[in-house]
Amino acid sequence: MLEIRAVKHNEVDRALTVLLSDTKLDNSKQMDKIVAFKDLSQREDYDLSRQIVACQDGKIIYSCLFVAKEGGTGFVLSSDCSPLREYAVQALRKLSLWAFAQGCTLLQVLLDSNDSVRRDICLHAGFRCLTDLIYLKRSLSIKNPIVSVESMVEWIGYSEQHYELFKKIIMKTYIQSLDCPEMEDLRDMEDVMKSHRAAGKFDPRWWRLLLWNDQPAGVLLMTPLSCGTIMELTYMGVCPDTRGRGFGKNILIEALQCGREYGASSIVLAVDRRNHFARDLYRTFQFEELFCRVVLINSVRWPQSAESEEYSVDTMREKSDYIHRD
Repeated sequence: MLEIRAVKHNEVDRALTVLLSDTKLDNSKQMDKIVAFKDLSQREDYDLSRQIVACQDGKIIYSCLFVAKEGGTGFVLSSDCSPLREYAVQALRKLSLWAFAQGCTLLQVLLDSNDSVRRDICLHAGFRCLTDLIYLKRSLSIKNPIVSVESMVEWIGYSEQHYELFKKIIMKTYIQSLDCPEMEDLRDMEDVMKSHRAAGKFDPRWWRLLLWNDQPAGVLLMTPLSCGTIMELTYMGVCPDTRGRGFGKNILIEALQCGREYGASSIVLAVDRRNHFARDLYRTFQFEELFCRVVLINSVRWPQSAESEEYSVDTMREKSDYIHRD
């Protein structure tokens, strides 16, 4: 008999092994992968009991997990599911509704570009393809490029008294943005700000506003990563009325300066494949491509297909307080 349900407490480790299973790895590397993920989970306080599993005669054969983050964002992981498409779709639907009942408003899945099986299952489970994200890296040992920039600019550092100003300018930079424009109406700005602050180890020293003629023209958000030697350029944006003046170069030069002030060896970032203007700019600054991921999303604001009463958001919310109990 096959059963799709929340994982039980005494099954979490077994379900995690199924979740992280990779046929391309030998047993030793597979174990290293599981240990590394558990270490990450402990550091980042992931709740590994938030798994939906498919069980065949008591044996776990499929698992998916959601990780809730600040700002209503959740990340979803799914095990290899080639022979289990129908059950994986049902499990992912159930997981999504559970995540929404727990306060997530936007779920994200990152997949290898050639992982057509998981992508197809996510699409049937209510996710939609957003874009391809290209991940880039630049060593800080390389000298800054020789580029012409606007010289009459100033920078304001972040403080709590500047919270509303930063929120206003970040929201302004989203207007007609070429980086994942579909996301604009899926989260409110309070959630966006919480999400940015939760991206790694928040340090207000590395959040800065660009001023031109005493008016905000752009924003830079940098985040030190837990490894201690890398900074992530979490977000940069230019206000619509100041675009076309080269302020993106000013922001990137400031980002490189932040990285060096922090003592990082390199900077990483992700960019929407469709954003050719930003990609050309990063190329000028000698960022190198690391890899590409397909991004799929599911939003609580979209109608959720429900095959039965069991899959309704209200029912999952009622179950959320005791769904882990054996």
